[in-house]
Amino acid sequence: FSFWDYSGATNYQALHSFNLLASPNSVFVIIMSLTQPKPIQRKELAYWLRLIQATSNSAYSSVILVGSGADHLGGGSANTAIGSGILTPLWDAVCEELQAEGSFECPMFHQCFAVDCRKANDKAMAQLRGYILAQHSRIVNDG
Repeated sequence: FSFWDYSGATNYQALHSFNLLASPNSVFVIIMSLTQPKPIQRKELAYWLRLIQATSNSAYSSVILVGSGADHLGGGSANTAIGSGILTPLWDAVCEELQAEGSFECPMFHQCFAVDCRKANDKAMAQLRGYILAQHSRIVNDG
């Protein structure tokens, strides 16, 4: 089980395809800012989904979509639900757009989480950690 963090930085893009190709049964965690304008969110998600499809066996890959900045949504304790209400429609819209371009299959979408990254004890952050560990177990057991 390997964990690679590219931090979205362009200077790591040369490594993306190298590591993704070597991972036939991958779980990708795409982290997006919930405070970015929707066009930027769509562009970033489309970039990562295209890269996943181009460089991995996306039929066996799954994606966890994480929205950071849930604390900025103004919903108090409902921030996780608000964030999920942003992420799931975003996923659906981007996949639909990419499929309309032709020959694109969205990787399996497992779950989305809206988190407050400033708090290690954030409930959604704890759920995310648990979910990633569960995916690890699934991969090891299905191996």
